[in-house]
Amino acid sequence: MPAVKPSLLGIKEPVEQERRVEQIVSTERVCHVTVDIAPRPLEAQVDAASVLETLDQAGIKISLLKIHQGFMDFIVEGDYSKRDLERVLQRPVQFKSNCAIVTLKSDSMRYLHGIMAAAVQALYNADIEVYETGDSYDSVSVVIDGKKLPRALKTLAQRFKVEAV
Repeated sequence: MPAVKPSLLGIKEPVEQERRVEQIVSTERVCHVTVDIAPRPLEAQVDAASVLETLDQAGIKISLLKIHQGFMDFIVEGDYSKRDLERVLQRPVQFKSNCAIVTLKSDSMRYLHGIMAAAVQALYNADIEVYETGDSYDSVSVVIDGKKLPRALKTLAQRFKVEAV
């Protein structure tokens, strides 16, 4: 458990030197998928739910789901093709294969500010496009071209002064 200090509001916060990215991990062989859905909010909800139910019934694992007005996008893990997903969903999809997820982890992530911005900026400076982002209470993730994974890991390890796993 990290050392804590009281704040002015009485909230216990990790001591400053312990606020850092602790680990960088990656997941390879994922695909970034975009599916058009109904443009109106209530119809879009029903349409998105139908897509998710179909994927679940087919046993296709997804992550980093985002539902927007008129489309939804997500990450599919595994060796699927555009044709596979279009066959399952019975609709066209936009598809980027050979992607990778890079995740920065920290037990004190909720106290860290600007980690996503710093990661995206570092990748941009290294000429690595970010297709998608996501975060949780203990991590931030970016989806990139899988061919650029080694460079991305090196770039982020240097930026956050931690070794990539």
